[in-house]
Order: sequence, then structure tokens, then C-alpha cells
Amino acid sequence: RIKARDGIPFGDKAHAELDQLLALLADMLVNLRDAFVTTNRFLVTRILTDGQNLSQTLQDVRLAHWERLERGFGAPQASSLFLDILDSITGINEYIAKMCDRLVVLAEAMEEE
Repeated sequence: RIKARDGIPFGDKAHAELDQLLALLADMLVNLRDAFVTTNRFLVTRILTDGQNLSQTLQDVRLAHWERLERGFGAPQASSLFLDILDSITGINEYIAKMCDRLVVLAEAMEEE
């Protein structure tokens, strides 16, 4: 909303990076939804692996962003907003991992019954 309201421009590279990150996150959320229904350990493991890949991609995107800034590309407002988005995606990824950990605990408890 802030980006649209204030007309803050993102470059093509930033848009492509966000598209990639959000596609990974969307896949993880779909798998998480399915894991709630099936409590499939393989699916939970897949989500956790995807989360590790997302973490690495986030680090790569941050580094690429800072390199662009050092070369003089990007406005301060756009940079701040872009980093806030990356922080939000990081937080969501961490929360998904916590939910997966809890699903494993629940699945183990159900197996013991």
C-alpha cells in the first residue's frame, strides 16, 4: 500500500526477486495447508527444506540489493521498503518453520496413541 500510495518505484530486478520469493512462499503455504490435513511427515520435511532454500534466496537477494545500492541504483525510500518486505518474508518463513515443528510433535503424539 505504501509503495502504491507514495508512488515508490522498484526496478525490474527487485520485482523479479520479489516474484521469485513470493512464489516460493506461496508454494510453502499451500504445502502447509495440506500438511494440516494429512500430517504427512514427508510434506513437512519438504516445507522445512523449502524454508531453508527461501532463507538462502533471501540472503542472496539482500546481498544483490546492497550491491545495487553501492553502484548507485535505487532510491532510499524504495530501498527501505524493499528491505521491510524482505524482513516480513523472513518472519513468515520463521513462523512456518515453527508451525511445522509443532506439526511433527503432534504427529508423534498421535502415533503414540
